[in-house]
Amino acid sequence: MFLAYVIARLIDDPHLRVRTLCDELEDVGYAMSYQTLHRKIRELKLRPICQACLTVTATVTVTATERSHRSPAR
Repeated sequence: MFLAYVIARLIDDPHLRVRTLCDELEDVGYAMSYQTLHRKIRELKLRPICQACLTVTATVTVTATERSHRSPAR
């Protein structure tokens, strides 16, 4: 029950804080600790990659690389 809920919530909001998710789960009977939940999310690789963040990161990386390859101003 909890696994399906965690997956659905993280797909809905890849930036959802684990503390918020843990609070939501505790309201419906989750009895494990925050640390256990956090560890399981990492171990099972449940947090999806945010496509918007990927785009921003790629743009910043390309811009930084372009700058490092320019000749110094004279």
